Amino acid sequence: MTKDNETPVLHVNQSGHAPRAVVFVEKNQRPLTPAEAKRARFIKNLKNNYARLNEALAFFEYFAAICELSLERRETIRKANKDAIEELSKKLEEKLAEYDKRLKEGA
Repeated sequence: MTKDNETPVLHVNQSGHAPRAVVFVEKNQRPLTPAEAKRARFIKNLKNNYARLNEALAFFEYFAAICELSLERRETIRKANKDAIEELSKKLEEKLAEYDKRLKEGA
């Protein structure tokens, strides 16, 4: 069927009509509304971006240790990393709340 990182989509092309697509998710494979599909893609992208940010920040900490930077500098890097993660988490929560609000208004 599909891999974990893929979302199943049914494309329908009828002559004389605009192309349509139905997106399926979860185990029950129910079709999503366009807003729900956009939210699902958004969440998937957020998870990927969050993972990439964590990898990049971990690299900076590792690089600082290899370069034998002072403990104060390494602690500053750790604090900056923690602040970046917190800021990103806050932004993501705000965007998800906005998406949820739009979904409720549309329903």
